[in-house]
Amino acid sequence: MWRDVPTEKPKYWIQFVHNKAHTAEEPVRDQLATAGVITLPGERSLSPLASHQVTLNDPQQVLALQQTARNTVVAGLDPAAVPADERAMAVLPVACEMTSVFTRKELREHKHTRKALAERFDALVPGLRKALRDSFLSSRAVGGGWGR
Repeated sequence: MWRDVPTEKPKYWIQFVHNKAHTAEEPVRDQLATAGVITLPGERSLSPLASHQVTLNDPQQVLALQQTARNTVVAGLDPAAVPADERAMAVLPVACEMTSVFTRKELREHKHTRKALAERFDALVPGLRKALRDSFLSSRAVGGGWGR
């Protein structure tokens, strides 16, 4: 997908994000498996759900990333001082309505910090957050995923 993005910032990211999502899932899974982060299922099953089940080899890595995202918002850090990757980890789960990072109470209590982080993210890559949200939510509405 990144090779298809023009060198100038695209005005509309959705064509790059959503239209290419079905080609991204398998390479990302393979990269994670090659790096030893996940273990793919051994043999294909007739169940459409079984083929998507992977084993996370070190759950502590995920918990650490989750904690980094939470701390970025909950600690009330200056959005200008937050590195771009940590800003993305804090902003994108909220945009995609993922409930595994922040509690509803935290979302309410830190609304201003989240908004400031989102504005900084949008200044870096205008339109990407909205395109990711739209793509994620539209695919979730129809069962999500295109993978094997």
